[in-house]
Amino acid sequence: MTARPLSDDATSDGVVELTPEQVELAFDAESRASLGISAEEFRRRWQRGEYADQDTEAVWRVAFFLGGLAPKQ
Repeated sequence: MTARPLSDDATSDGVVELTPEQVELAFDAESRASLGISAEEFRRRWQRGEYADQDTEAVWRVAFFLGGLAPKQ
């Protein structure tokens, strides 16, 4: 996963590679901020198909971290 660098990050092309741990922390932070639940809980609900009919910005902002995995129908 990539992200825009902070102003003190030095990269030649403006891209910062995140470690898997950093991605998981960002996923959890976004899930808590957008939906009030942990990333682990979001992932469980997503896999059970609980978001299949919820096309909201908050859900998709968190779902982004799943890499395009569609919810169960």
